[in-house]
Amino acid sequence: MELTGYSIKAKKVVTLQPPVEIKKNPNSTYMAKGKCPETGNTVCAIMNAKKGAEAIASGVKEVSVFSY
Repeated sequence: MELTGYSIKAKKVVTLQPPVEIKKNPNSTYMAKGKCPETGNTVCAIMNAKKGAEAIASGVKEVSVFSY
C-alpha cells in the first residue's frame, strides 16, 4: 500500500519513503510517519481507522511510540 502525505518544504503531496511507521492515536485514528523523497524531511499522514488497518495489514510497521 502506498501512503501519501503533504510535504511542507516541497509544497505538494508526496509518497512516504521507507521506513514508514504507523501509530494508533487515542481517538482511533492512525498516524503514519516517513521521509519525503525530494527533501529528506519527515512527513506525517493522519488517516482513519479503516485506512490505517489496511496499511498495517499490507505490511507497514506498527509501533507503540515513534522513534525520533
